[in-house]
Amino acid sequence: MAKVVIMSMSNVSFSGKIVQDGFIEGFANTLARLGNDVECFITIPYLIRDTYKEIIDFKPDVIISFNNTAVTEKLFKSVSCPICVFGYDSVSFWENLDLIRKNYDRYYFIHHGEDTYSQAHKLLPNADESHHFIFGYASDLRKKDIPQDIEISFIGGLGNWNRSIPRYFTQMYHEKTDFSLNDVKDKVIKDMEDIENNHLKIINESPEYWNNLGLLNYRQAIILNLTALKRFDVLKNVADLGLKVFSYPQFIDVIGWDLGLAKAFDFTPSVSLEDSEYNFNRSKISLNLPHAHAQNGFSCRVCAIMASNACLLSDYRRDLGILMKPYFKDFPMFTSSAEAREIAAKLLKEENYRKDIVAASQQMVEENCRFEPKIKELSNVLGINLYNISDENSNICSGKVSKHFDNYNMTVKKVKKYKKRKVFEKVIHESKKILPWCIARKLIK
Repeated sequence: MAKVVIMSMSNVSFSGKIVQDGFIEGFANTLARLGNDVECFITIPYLIRDTYKEIIDFKPDVIISFNNTAVTEKLFKSVSCPICVFGYDSVSFWENLDLIRKNYDRYYFIHHGEDTYSQAHKLLPNADESHHFIFGYASDLRKKDIPQDIEISFIGGLGNWNRSIPRYFTQMYHEKTDFSLNDVKDKVIKDMEDIENNHLKIINESPEYWNNLGLLNYRQAIILNLTALKRFDVLKNVADLGLKVFSYPQFIDVIGWDLGLAKAFDFTPSVSLEDSEYNFNRSKISLNLPHAHAQNGFSCRVCAIMASNACLLSDYRRDLGILMKPYFKDFPMFTSSAEAREIAAKLLKEENYRKDIVAASQQMVEENCRFEPKIKELSNVLGINLYNISDENSNICSGKVSKHFDNYNMTVKKVKKYKKRKVFEKVIHESKKILPWCIARKLIK
């Protein structure tokens, strides 16, 4: 039995409860079914909690961090186990690359496919090839025969934190009175076009005052803004076909651009494995949308859709075509929003065609995209026994999963007050005013 720490980040900060992503939850549950003790930690952008002592006391055999989230030098030096970076997003979004470059011997890299694998070789060139592992795509989600009352669903964001560039221009509008803002606009658009053509392109110079804007660096902001543009285009073109979008409240600003799409939004959280299992199975079609940093691979949400009774409709993904080729000839994927609408209409109209795709997709997942055999291979790469039962179909949970972020949920209720305080402090700082803290506290209650 191995002791496994899983570290990940949550973008879900609006629900009053921190929820683990369905893919990571399924990964953790499978590790437990295979006889391991698993402790899960989640970090969120505005909530800082020192979990190092809990991790150190646990004495893990391995730490698996999605995007190298929260693996600091302090934590790294406090444990002696291998650190696995699971590439959940492109390497552009991995944290603390300098720490990795100094400690290649203890780092391992888990990839869904070629995208992060090739990126990691470019940005982390001295890592030993034996420390790279192509995990592939997987899901622990199961099909359920429930009424399909949703024609088309999409679960996810338009591009998390994609407000950075619009917010930057709003700020610059107030600071540049000589209308040199046109020069700024030209630079940003040129950089966006360059990144769209090559998302690994290095932008050496950020626009003036960019570093004052918070969480995202300039390249990340461009990638997410491009993603939002691509996704908005597809969603608005299928909105009238019965679309339901399970997304985050911050994206309701689409109401300023497309009323039909705004009507499709449902802010009921759909992040956990249980939520996804319910909403995918009740959908006739479920969408996978473009992401500006994905070249050949696709979201881990894709396998979850294909394991359910929903029919996947995805933008063109080379890896997806390779996976499905033995199971369904001419698996439909779109290359434009117009084509997305055309295929969606056909799938809704031709029920047998849709159900044939669903059956083929489910077979592909069962034969290629379950966690158990992949974890068995990962054991061999790490030299750590993560596979402790002889019957991989056993439902006996001989290990356990501990979700430390359950404790965070009590703290989340304080977040609104925390955020108001930070906004207030920024206003005070920028306006050069000084008020007694006792007055400030009253103002932000």
